[in-house]
This record gives sequence, structure tokens and C-alpha cells, in this order.
Amino acid sequence: QKIEDDDISFSIAKTLVYHSYCIHSLMGPENSKIDVDHILPQSLFDGNGSIPNAQNIKNSLFNLCPLPSRDNIKKTNKTLKSIDDPWLIQQIEKYSHVSQKMFDEFSDVNSWKKLKNERRSFFEEKFIEAKTKIIS
Repeated sequence: QKIEDDDISFSIAKTLVYHSYCIHSLMGPENSKIDVDHILPQSLFDGNGSIPNAQNIKNSLFNLCPLPSRDNIKKTNKTLKSIDDPWLIQQIEKYSHVSQKMFDEFSDVNSWKKLKNERRSFFEEKFIEAKTKIIS
């Protein structure tokens, strides 16, 4: 993912994550710090020579979601299928818009294209709607 031929940095992607969740009117818990979580853990991409542009894909908008800090700390570098805490599963479903039935599939780094397609409409729909409101 690029802007004017430059790779999108994690800090820009993080800003877009916060923006997209704001335009969806998704609120985090009160009095809780919010982190940005990698749905597919960062470690799955590090040193992975089979995925072109692994670093960019790792920090792409589709692989990021806000998560309350305490829940992000619990998740750490775990794949979705290895999470067994019901509260954490509920939080991940709420903020990532990935249902638990997809956790096995989205625990494999090679499923990144499917994850991207799965989450695309979440971002596009509201971005287009917000843009249309601003222009109108």
C-alpha cells in the first residue's frame, strides 16, 4: 500500500484505523487506553520470504484494529485460533469485525488476501459515505 509511491507507515495506518472506527461510531470502553492490534500477529510476517512486501502487508489497514490496551496485552502475539478467553474473543470480534468462526482461517499468514477482502467493505463503505457527505 502506497501513497504517491511511498510505503504507508505504521503511524499513518494507525491514524486511518482510528479514523475509520470513528466514522463507524464504534466506541471503545470508557476510561481505557486503546491500542492498535495486528489481527495476523506481526511475528508471522517477520522473516517471511514467501510473502512479497510482508512488512507493508503486516501494517496494512485490513490487518489492524483498535483493541483496549488490557485486551491487546492479553492477546500479545497470539494467533486468533489460540485465544480461548471468552471476553477477549468477544472484544476481538467487536473491534475487528472478524467472527470467531473465521479465527482458524485468519490464524494462517497465507490467508492475508482473504482477510483483506473480508474487511474491505468495512472500510470502503464508511469512507465513501463520509466522503460523499463532505462533498455534498
